Amino acid sequence: MTTRLAIASTALFLCVACHHRAVTPPLAPSADYSDLAPGASLRITLPLSEQAFEIIHYRVQGNANGRVSLRFESARTTSNGKTIEETSPPPLPFALPQNNRHIRLIFLIRVSAADHNMAIAASKDLAKLNTFTGRLRNNSASCPQTGAVSCVWVPEHAAVRPE
Repeated sequence: MTTRLAIASTALFLCVACHHRAVTPPLAPSADYSDLAPGASLRITLPLSEQAFEIIHYRVQGNANGRVSLRFESARTTSNGKTIEETSPPPLPFALPQNNRHIRLIFLIRVSAADHNMAIAASKDLAKLNTFTGRLRNNSASCPQTGAVSCVWVPEHAAVRPE
């Protein structure tokens, strides 16, 4: 009797331990987008004039609810060869997404990698973000979008890249 109980207990434990929930897989790895995961950094470079620019760093943070957000880490303004550390985030020419489960940088390559547009899209639902990314590749007019996916264009003069 104890052997049967031990076998039944072990089988029940294995069934419970192996239980998993369905997960939406990301799109196939691609050079035309980058998903931002907790722990990653985001670098934004903005020209201010011919001889001045800002470099701003954000950290991707995750929370217990599975949401990610971008937290300001540092900023430096360089003008005429002199660099000043900034203590607060400078204003950006576009909005950063907050409190989503997924944040994606999407690169729309036109003629070459040097000739591209970039969008930042975010959603709580990976399947909807994947669908949106496919639509944006085929119709760049679909950004910005409200609803399940938020999207903003990065201005041509700004450079945004994950690190």
